[in-house]
Amino acid sequence: MSLLCYCASRQSSHHQWGWSYASKRRRLFVQKISSAAGFVFHLFKKKYTPSTTLPPPPLVISNSTNELISYNQKENKRLTYNQQENKRLVPRSRMLGNICRQSFFARKKLLCLVLDLDHTLLHSVRIKDVPMDEQEYLNMRVSSRKDTDGNNLYKIKHQNVGMYTKLRPYTREFLKEASGMFKLFIYTTGTRGYAREMGRLLDPDDVLFENNIVSRDDSTVENRKNLDVLVGSDEKNTIIIDDTEHVWKEHGENLIKIDKYMYFSVVKRGHKLKKDGGKGFVDDDEALRSISKVLRGVHKMFFESFPVPQTYHEFQEHAKSVDVRPVLKEYSIDTSKKGAN
Repeated sequence: MSLLCYCASRQSSHHQWGWSYASKRRRLFVQKISSAAGFVFHLFKKKYTPSTTLPPPPLVISNSTNELISYNQKENKRLTYNQQENKRLVPRSRMLGNICRQSFFARKKLLCLVLDLDHTLLHSVRIKDVPMDEQEYLNMRVSSRKDTDGNNLYKIKHQNVGMYTKLRPYTREFLKEASGMFKLFIYTTGTRGYAREMGRLLDPDDVLFENNIVSRDDSTVENRKNLDVLVGSDEKNTIIIDDTEHVWKEHGENLIKIDKYMYFSVVKRGHKLKKDGGKGFVDDDEALRSISKVLRGVHKMFFESFPVPQTYHEFQEHAKSVDVRPVLKEYSIDTSKKGAN
């Protein structure tokens, strides 16, 4: 009798241990699948990225009208081809996105944050468009690419074109804080080369964006942005920061519109620095500080409303109900009421 009791107790403990062990193995399996998916997607993009099949035509610097027309025709043909190829790749991106979404949502409590570049995080102008006297002023204040604590003013050469790029105040602090709450993406209507160059400037150690940089060459619709090309991002788990509203026609509820950042003022066809009554050159923009506060509030409210699931089955059911859009809307209403009071 005692032997039967001993065997029964062993079987019961083995059953409990086996359930725990199975859960642990399931979690490890999901982690391995997520890592493998990321690696496969990296190889896939490297092999099948449209621009590697049909690269951009060389930059034309010419006064010849015929050459400029020819360049524009080639550029339009390339972009059209890329858009068709990108649409073909969307289903595969979604498949990989379902795996990646569980990885950074359930395990790390991260939502997705999509960031525009120009006039949102920075302002770039061609050096030749800046008056000579102001070039002298800027050249004395240019920071090294490795200097992340200086004036955040940089001199960059891209496709044989010299540029000044000024980061918006609080940009680096904003990105560092946001990376603890969100999976970060860059999405610009600029070229892929420019997007990569700015990505290296903002993230020299490649720890913030992890190659999640999207340009117009990756889009599926001309002059528009869409979440369908971002792996792991969709309208239910994503917040967008952009100074331009009309490019996000399908995702207006996900957008936090930020004021346009203009360090250089446009004067005729060139640019001049903004001055403040002889007090010097002013850059007291506080927009990212305000946005950072909003993101903290939305992130906290979201995970209070939708606690992280503990099992794979719970995650599958949970994914059907979670949605950041009503949370973003509710938080915006709450903050506006508090401001009014």
